[in-house]
This record gives sequence, C-alpha cells and structure tokens, in this order.
Amino acid sequence: MKRWSNCMLFLVLTVSLIGAAMPDFGEIAQELFRKGRYQEAADAWAKGAKAGDLESGYRLGRLYSDGTAIGRNFDKAAHYLKPAAIGGHAQAQFEYATLLDNGWGVPKSRPQAAKYYLQAAERGVPAAMFNIGAMLENGEGIKADVVQAFKWYTLAFDRGLDPIVQGPLSELAERLKPDEMHRALDLARDFKSVESAR
Repeated sequence: MKRWSNCMLFLVLTVSLIGAAMPDFGEIAQELFRKGRYQEAADAWAKGAKAGDLESGYRLGRLYSDGTAIGRNFDKAAHYLKPAAIGGHAQAQFEYATLLDNGWGVPKSRPQAAKYYLQAAERGVPAAMFNIGAMLENGEGIKADVVQAFKWYTLAFDRGLDPIVQGPLSELAERLKPDEMHRALDLARDFKSVESAR
C-alpha cells in the first residue's frame, strides 16, 4: 500500500512539474511581437498552436491573414485558424469564416462560412453578427430568414457597428411585417452570448 501511495505521489509531482515547466508560448509571442521580432513571435505562436493553445492558433492565423508583419499567406492562415475555430475561439471562427467566404487559402464555401459566422456571432463578435445577418437576409449559404437577419443586424448595431449596419437595418425594417419586427426585436433583446474558448 505504501509503495502504491509513493508511486501516486511521484506521478502527481511529475505531472505538476511538467505543467509548471511548460512555457506560455502566447505570452512569449506577444512580447516578441511588441518588440518587433515578428518571425520569432510567429515561431512561438506556432509552438503554442501545436500544443493546443487556441489563442496562439488564432494569433498566428491572423498574422498570416493580415500579412503586415510577416507576409500574407492564406494557406497558413487557414491551417492555424481552422483548429482554433473548431475549438470554439470566437475571433478565430470569424476569421476562418472570412477565409471560407472568400475562398482565401481554402475552397470557397458559403455554407461553411455561414456556419462559422453564426458560431462567432453567438459568441458576441459584432462583425460576425453583421455578416450572418446579411447571409440570412439574402439566403446566401444558409436558408433565408429575415427575422433572424434583423435580429443579427440589430445586435451588431447595438455593439458599435452602427455606421455599417444602419443602411441594411433600415432597408430590412421597411420590408418586415409588424409581427416579424416584434419577433426579431424580442430575439435580439433576449440574446445571451456563448462563452468563447481560449
């Protein structure tokens, strides 16, 4: 019995030390990025992403997608954004949806883009709320639903995208029946965002 408890103690201590010794690649990468050491930051985020850190995958995917610091590469952006999006990282879901929507680094797929825009919108990303609203309004990649479209436009407007959303929101409001408008506003009022994974 004593030997068993010693083995368990050794195992617990070993696991604790391994966890404590694992570097925080995300923090290291952020510091390197702030210092203008972009390739080293990318390398650190790659290590974090490989270790399963969703934030690292998002940051590196975004870095490749933007292309301002290390050169644009949509294939690499998709490679890092997809696992983070699947893992539930809200911003990664939006960025990956944008790649799918435009066919950048991945085959163009409006239905897949709608899926990830919707997931990001449900996690509170205003730009995703606007994009899924537009797709729902026009039936692009997803079945048309003007009530849901108005809900998402309203939520995007309420979260600061008012200059962008104002036109589509006003135009759709003119087309909605009063009962559709009330349902959409009720849905927007009752909306609670889902927690984003990190």
